[in-house]
Amino acid sequence: MSKIPYSLKKLTAYAERNSSHGAYGGSRAYDEILEKGGIKRGYNIVDIGCGNGLQFENLSRAVGPKGYVTGIDASEKFIGLANKVIDKLPLKNVRAIHADAQRLGSYVDFESKDAVLILEVFTCVGPSMAGNLMRKGVRACKIGGQISVSADSKDFCVACLEYREAPRAEIRSAQSGKLEYAPGLHSSVFSKDDIEKAFRELGCKAEVWHITKKEIDPVNVSSLPENLWKSPAILFARATKLE
Repeated sequence: MSKIPYSLKKLTAYAERNSSHGAYGGSRAYDEILEKGGIKRGYNIVDIGCGNGLQFENLSRAVGPKGYVTGIDASEKFIGLANKVIDKLPLKNVRAIHADAQRLGSYVDFESKDAVLILEVFTCVGPSMAGNLMRKGVRACKIGGQISVSADSKDFCVACLEYREAPRAEIRSAQSGKLEYAPGLHSSVFSKDDIEKAFRELGCKAEVWHITKKEIDPVNVSSLPENLWKSPAILFARATKLE
């Protein structure tokens, strides 16, 4: 178990109090990546921000008995729950580690993984940490390996804030890629160009796709104008490490 920085402890404490938060047990991002064929049998993968391990069974099945899944999360509570999932099913090709993923090299060998998942994580970390996690994820991958991420759409967030006549400072912050979701805690928002550029600078080529607000939350879209609920709300990217 690693020493967790205070800022990260604050983030995980918030997530533990609000355990319905997408980063801890949400399935849509994992479903999207698995459906796109991003995880293959025999893969050795790392799931950064694995939360309570609700996706471990699907990931274990996807990589098969010759593959392996390592989940990492900064929340001791969620890793405890994840280990219960592993023991109960049981999952012999999965392990869960309580650690700060920004120190990923202390727990996995760099350039050793077939795939790295950073799904439903950027919604609860600021841009600096998001960028660092992407760099660490790329370093962990083999040449030809894949890094999959999900992120809230910057364009959608800005449009929603403008529609709701939010303060200009809040809109400018979103335009710069940062949203405050709780006092002192921020999420990262990206445009398609942002993701492609970030991965390009890390020596990767990214395929980016999206789902709309209507696809995510068909019940509550009536509170938004049609142009918003039909617009891209969440972005997904699967990047291949080229060098």
